[in-house]
Amino acid sequence: MATRSNAKISPKTVQENALAAAPQILEMIGRGMLDEAERNFSGSGLKVLLSNAQSTVGLKAAMALTADQVRLLQMFGDYCSKPRKASERLQVRAEMEILSALPGSAIASAKSCLKLNPKNIPALLTLATALRVTGQAKAALGALSDALKLAPDNAAVHTQLGETLLGNKQTEQAIAAFTKALSLDKSDFKALFNLGNIHKSMGNLDKAHKAYTLALKFNPGHVEALNNRGACFQVKDRDKEAIKDFDAAISLDRRHLFAWLNKGVSHLKLEQFRQSLAALDMAFAIDPNMPDIYNNYGLALIKMQRFEESLAYFDAMMLLAPDRKESFLSKGNALNGMRNPDEAIEVFQQALDRFPDYNDARVNMAGALQELARHEDAIAILDEALASKPDFPEAMWNKSNSMLTAGPSEDAWKAYEHRLHISVGKPLADFGLPLLSTTQPKGKKLLVQWEQRFGDVIQMLRYAPELENISDCTWQVTDAMIDLFKASFPNLKTCGVKDCPPGLDARTPYTSLPLNLQNFSVESIPNSTPYLKASPQSVKTWKKRSELKQRRIGITWRGNLKPPGRSIPIDQLGPFFEEFHSQLVSLQMDPNEQEAQTLGNFSIPSLGSEIKTFDESAGLLCNLDTIITIDTAVAHLAGALGRQTKILLKYGCDWRWMLERDDSPWYPTAKLYRQTSLDDWSDVIARASADIRSLKKP
Repeated sequence: MATRSNAKISPKTVQENALAAAPQILEMIGRGMLDEAERNFSGSGLKVLLSNAQSTVGLKAAMALTADQVRLLQMFGDYCSKPRKASERLQVRAEMEILSALPGSAIASAKSCLKLNPKNIPALLTLATALRVTGQAKAALGALSDALKLAPDNAAVHTQLGETLLGNKQTEQAIAAFTKALSLDKSDFKALFNLGNIHKSMGNLDKAHKAYTLALKFNPGHVEALNNRGACFQVKDRDKEAIKDFDAAISLDRRHLFAWLNKGVSHLKLEQFRQSLAALDMAFAIDPNMPDIYNNYGLALIKMQRFEESLAYFDAMMLLAPDRKESFLSKGNALNGMRNPDEAIEVFQQALDRFPDYNDARVNMAGALQELARHEDAIAILDEALASKPDFPEAMWNKSNSMLTAGPSEDAWKAYEHRLHISVGKPLADFGLPLLSTTQPKGKKLLVQWEQRFGDVIQMLRYAPELENISDCTWQVTDAMIDLFKASFPNLKTCGVKDCPPGLDARTPYTSLPLNLQNFSVESIPNSTPYLKASPQSVKTWKKRSELKQRRIGITWRGNLKPPGRSIPIDQLGPFFEEFHSQLVSLQMDPNEQEAQTLGNFSIPSLGSEIKTFDESAGLLCNLDTIITIDTAVAHLAGALGRQTKILLKYGCDWRWMLERDDSPWYPTAKLYRQTSLDDWSDVIARASADIRSLKKP
């Protein structure tokens, strides 16, 4: 005959039992088998464990449960372990059923409870929730009306009313209900959280952030509030703070899809590409069919110059979400990055065939056309975009880049001003000053603002004397250029690129100077060189270098990744180095491992790697007879110093080199060598080599 053991169960055994039972309990409750779960797991030790908050937190950590699953286990333990009236058991049962996504069962349990106790406020709230999620908004509002009659000062009732009104798209009334709830209980988390969601959806990010922060004060472990506040930080470009919130959300729920996705996006924005891909990989593991993960993964690969790999992700997005037009844009950009502008144009055209109003595709198609030097076609497609959206700065700026290839004009420079308003650009600080734009600068006290890159600024410094003759200027200058600026313009006032002295009238960016000074034709370009000067000390220092006694030609072959296609792979320069190595010095400031090895193989001194400032660079250039360079800051500096310069240009080159000419109205001592076909440098190098052979050797 079996006997019952009276041995005391150890806490460790109870914990092990709970760990084993929890998944089964959750499965049975989720299948509507609450009574069976209670019968099967009726051991008092287990029930006490499940109803104890500290223990369930341990379960959550041990089993990676969600916050809702932990709460459900707590409620189940409480339901099983405490003696209750029938109406109270029905009330708790209804709450568990709504938490288990069983709204029909919750409605039945809540109604049974209310038959026994019509004044049970929690049952009315649960009933309203269940009715709302089953699309019975009118009935839900009726239940809440009953609750308000019984408890007009109950914050939870007003919060529930707000949620129901919000689901019924009655946003203003919902805001009023949540506000009322908070007037009754300022710690009402749900009211704060919902207000945050409303403000976020309306674009009121400051209000949303404030609401989420207050909500997290009262419920610091709420995953959705953390994720949503992080999303606010992300939209405001405060991505480091956003990542902290996403990480906090993930620490609470490792399978929170949107926290991983958002974390990946913020790392992408911060150009932390490997971290971005790692986060997106985690999102893939949770939902391999979410289009946004594919798109952002592909965008990260594009940023890493892994264009070909990115194509598979954009193709997958097209299959998963054929109505999402951004996949076409991303794929076209990847193809353009692969130096396949013809294929990119085809993809952009496919986008326009499906989405005729997709003007972003027109802008990007124009960029691909410009790579092929098809500027008339680029202008035509941009005019289509501007016809439907006249205030489209990206289209106007892109159009100006094609217009300026024909030379300066008033319309082109006015269009070029739209670069200051494009969405992807970082806006210049306004310092409380208006932009000068087309206003006459005469007699004005001006701040000339640093913008774009060093080459752009060097090109525009030619206007400094003319502008100073008619106005009083302060010039923003970077630390790397200040010595060169002072050597060239010793009497001009300068400040840092983030500074602005008091008492000024207006501001103007460097590349707005042609518009300010009405430089509207090729003939009006001030092109007397040199207009920049290296300091005497810099020239003297380089003159002492033994490497420059016989070597009088400097060369640089690589610039920034953007714009693409302008750099020459060093292996294509092998024959050139073989022939002229004894006359060459390298001006490349940052040679990579392959480049350094190639220079060593040809015994070409790497002087550029020693340079820290533009004055040092100018001093070196002044000790050379000829500078060979791609379209980079060295080309502008050499031209501005009046040095003999050979500029090697890609097929669809920048506007400032214009079209079909081998001279430059900007730099009269420069000669241009243009590609005759896309990405083919052989002819360019051959023509430059022929000209070097004709030079008188030292």
